[in-house]
Amino acid sequence: QHLDGRLGFQVCILQRDEHGQLHVASGDPTSFTDNERAAAQWAWQHDQAAGFGSDTLPEGRWWWWPLTVDSQPLALMGVAQCAGQALSGPERRLLRGLAQPVAQALARAQLSEQLEAARLHGETEQLRSALLASVSHDLRTPLTSMRGSIDSLLALGEAIAESDRRELLEGTRDEAERLDRYIQNLLDMTRLGHG
Repeated sequence: QHLDGRLGFQVCILQRDEHGQLHVASGDPTSFTDNERAAAQWAWQHDQAAGFGSDTLPEGRWWWWPLTVDSQPLALMGVAQCAGQALSGPERRLLRGLAQPVAQALARAQLSEQLEAARLHGETEQLRSALLASVSHDLRTPLTSMRGSIDSLLALGEAIAESDRRELLEGTRDEAERLDRYIQNLLDMTRLGHG
């Protein structure tokens, strides 16, 4: 942003998306010719400058410089002279000097995003573990009660008074309904978790 429009430069930053396609991450949305895109791809793959004013794919108006940290390209800085002239030697040296702090800033921003994603993943796993512990208890309780009632009915049968049998059956039905509610809540939470 500080460079764009100053000193007669138009500047943009290209980064790869999850599909490996280069897109404008900073700077005005710009359309590029096929030659300019090919020069950008070449600069990314070979970690060298390419494009206008260079020896590699000079057609077009953009000069591409890889922003690299630890021999890994993070982005490309694209520079075009507003006057349509090739960059001079001092201008290239200036841009190369400014590229390293920009690359370091990008690396810090990516690291910060990765740490935040790891933190969220850890919190999600903790929540999942707590949920499973809670659910296992909540599911077992009605099942245990239902099994006890059914075992009593099977073992004692007609020896149990009619009112007691009815009470055991109603208790079993109530526990089955409670279990059904728990399962429905779990299914609803799963749908929420997946958007």
